Amino acid sequence: MLRIHFSWRDLENIRIAQQPDPLWELMCAVCRLQTRQGLVEFGHWRREAGRRLSRDPRATHALGTLRTVIPASGYIPDFLTPPVTGECLEAGLEELRATPRDRLTAELTRFAGTRPVPGWMRGPHEPPDSSLKLLSDALRTSFRALLEPYWRHVRSAVGDDVSVRARAVLDGGTAALLAGLRPFAHWNPPYLDVDYPVDRELRLEGRGLMLVPSYFCWRRPTALADPGLDPVLVYPVMKQPLEIARAGEERLDRLLGRTRSAVLADVAGHSTRTTTEVAQALELAPASASYQIGVLRGAGLVVSRRDGKHVEHTATSLALNLLAGTGTTFRRGSLPSLNDQEESHGACRQGRADRTAGTGLMLRPGCGVGTGAARDDQGALAGISRQAPTDDQWGKVNVYKRAITVVILVASALGALGAPAMAAPMPWETSKIPAASVIPAAPSVSSVSSVADGDDGTFTVQCGNPCYQ
Repeated sequence: MLRIHFSWRDLENIRIAQQPDPLWELMCAVCRLQTRQGLVEFGHWRREAGRRLSRDPRATHALGTLRTVIPASGYIPDFLTPPVTGECLEAGLEELRATPRDRLTAELTRFAGTRPVPGWMRGPHEPPDSSLKLLSDALRTSFRALLEPYWRHVRSAVGDDVSVRARAVLDGGTAALLAGLRPFAHWNPPYLDVDYPVDRELRLEGRGLMLVPSYFCWRRPTALADPGLDPVLVYPVMKQPLEIARAGEERLDRLLGRTRSAVLADVAGHSTRTTTEVAQALELAPASASYQIGVLRGAGLVVSRRDGKHVEHTATSLALNLLAGTGTTFRRGSLPSLNDQEESHGACRQGRADRTAGTGLMLRPGCGVGTGAARDDQGALAGISRQAPTDDQWGKVNVYKRAITVVILVASALGALGAPAMAAPMPWETSKIPAASVIPAAPSVSSVSSVADGDDGTFTVQCGNPCYQ
């Protein structure tokens, strides 16, 4: 069992990786290939990977290289999984190639205590650049062969889990987040007891904890071996056999097209999504992502709302029902009703605040309550919870904002014109034709009330009624 010790500062600094980490997923996938665990969940993936490797000697050699440093059980060097940044594979490989020599030497020395160090790894007194580059190339090649064909589904499953964890924080604070890690972890404040192959303790000491959801992690979480590194806990997400997910995705691809269906799945996997976020996640050009979202919006699968400088997109219930046929589920927690929101506003207007010792602070939109965290008598963080407004309420708020903005702009424009500007002759009432050629004919016009010569060779006609006959 792994016992993680929390302080109130650690509870303030819990983060969740919002996307699957390529190197953690690859390390877990290599372990799944060797252990044959998860016959139902990973059986199809193993067969497909075996066929792909049989046709690609380069990928087979790269996987053999990884197996020498990623055993099925036991110690795995921590430098293979750099700090989680939420970026792409290449960013992680760049971090790996920059591993300091002293850290590399220390971890390989520990690795040598459990199994032989591979022959391709240079000695501790030689520059590690060539060895790390060889390892980096092997990781990249193996990722493309083992994970890249399924990465879309892996990302969807992880995004689904992140939505569940985020809802737990909104509804019950950090305590609900940690309690929701059952059955592979149990929250016994101030300890998180994690199902683990060996007995050890990890004291966070104010550094917080990064939770990393993983598709290829199996049954029990895993963590970094060195307690001095930034604490990370990789845990398994709810998963579906990949052949079922692939069959549903292929049908959706034929209906919408591969790019458009990927955009729809990415938007549906998050509560809101901007065009830039979609483009970065799917590695699309911003213009292409914007076009695909526009098509989906026209089909009633996506709704868009402006929030400041950004336009946020949300999948409709029609889109969620469509995606449900692919075998991918997107869990959306229930949102508070309009009546609940009105009650919260009424409580604020009357100056009332609900205070319950040890239950945390409930933040409601529109109330004059500052952000913060409630602590109990022992100084422990009790957790923060926030209720989100419904889509209808956001729509009404946006309409009100736009109406008020239009009124202000019109009033400002009229105020800027003022009485002198309104009384001034309009452009069509002033001619640049020399006065001498027009003045003699002016008195014959019955509707002209007066003609005045200008100093610059122009004349101004003050019209009577009707003026333009």
